[in-house]
Amino acid sequence: MDELAAAWPMGCGLINGALWCWGFTSEGAPSSRHPISGRSSESPVLVDDTHAFTDLAVMTGYVCALDAQHAVWCSTGAEPSMTLQGGLPPIRSVVSNADGYELLGDRLCGLAQGDSTAWCWPAGGTPVQLPSSPHFVRLSVAPSRACGLRTDSTAVCWGSGPLGDGSSSASDTAVAVAGGHRFVQIAVGQKFACGRTVSLEVWCWGQATPDVLTPILLETNAYGVSSVGGDVATFSPGTALQIWTWGGATKQFPLVSKGLEGLSVAGFAANNSQSCVHLADGQVYCSDVMWDHTTSVPYDYYVPVQPVRTIP
Repeated sequence: MDELAAAWPMGCGLINGALWCWGFTSEGAPSSRHPISGRSSESPVLVDDTHAFTDLAVMTGYVCALDAQHAVWCSTGAEPSMTLQGGLPPIRSVVSNADGYELLGDRLCGLAQGDSTAWCWPAGGTPVQLPSSPHFVRLSVAPSRACGLRTDSTAVCWGSGPLGDGSSSASDTAVAVAGGHRFVQIAVGQKFACGRTVSLEVWCWGQATPDVLTPILLETNAYGVSSVGGDVATFSPGTALQIWTWGGATKQFPLVSKGLEGLSVAGFAANNSQSCVHLADGQVYCSDVMWDHTTSVPYDYYVPVQPVRTIP
């Protein structure tokens, strides 16, 4: 697949501009969630091949895609056909809160084609431009906060605090993350945010006990970082995913990843979701959180996405 995005329990991808989606498995059964009503499938199902899409973002039961003319089209369970999202300027990229928890304030965001300012909107809602929005090269969003990388690779955040600026205050406008770190990747969770540097370091900040008011070093040799809900994930070549629950300066509640043993992870499906991963050989694997009742420890179990097929 040319592009890939996921938010449990749904994944979507682009193949030559066509949009395909599928449901994750859940203890052996395909998920009932799918943007096209009644088309639950573990294999990718064609959603739209008429708009030559170039980018996409996924939330639970909701997908938006960007066409070559910089317009955004969205599909929901209530409106399964791709419908033009109004109220936006021409957009050059889209991202979503990939938490998969609809009641926590899911939203999508995009960067304007002309000036790279941030625009965000709730599922099926009206887009709003971030007040005093700087020019961004990358965004990451969660239910209560969002962060972006500016053209000099420094980070800014807005929403619920702490936002990494040395205080615990919330802000409706973007505030600079302290430390002058230059990040190549940003990932935002429910109570925290993390940035990855070109030197493969992961620095994080946010709400904890005590709160982490400025970035602290949490991981080295990380080739990717993502977050879903309260969890942080990283990977290194030739190793399994490292997933732990955000707890501030000390890593907490490590999650076990199964199904990827001996496989080489090449990247996450999207900047803010470890629900699906790319392997070095091009195969896509997606996960569901399973529960080992013998040890009472949850783990992410990854299975390969089945070959593309069409459903009449």
